Amino acid sequence: MPEKPKPRPPAGLGAGGRKLWRDLVENFEFDGAEPRLLAELCRQVDLVDALAAAVDTHGVMVPTADGGGVKLNTAVTELRQARLAVARLIAALRLPGEDGRTEQRRTGFRGVYGVTGGGA
Repeated sequence: MPEKPKPRPPAGLGAGGRKLWRDLVENFEFDGAEPRLLAELCRQVDLVDALAAAVDTHGVMVPTADGGGVKLNTAVTELRQARLAVARLIAALRLPGEDGRTEQRRTGFRGVYGVTGGGA
């Protein structure tokens, strides 16, 4: 039986999202709703990259609007939230662990604590 063609990455992905898409579709098969989850994962990775760049550029603390002090850069909070979303999407896709052997359970979504070994 001929090999199923690899899905193309969605339009508009940045460099990080495209690389992740290519790496994952080369090594895993996705069916049902999984390609949509994968697309959202790749978009979130791009968002993490953009927010991290904003924090690198402007710093963790930024001047207040009135210039009288400093406050936490809102990109820091958004970056934390985007990283959590990446972890949850990885858990939802149930990708194997870094050792290549430990596949996530296929029964129910357990959240970010079901992911072991790293991530974005």
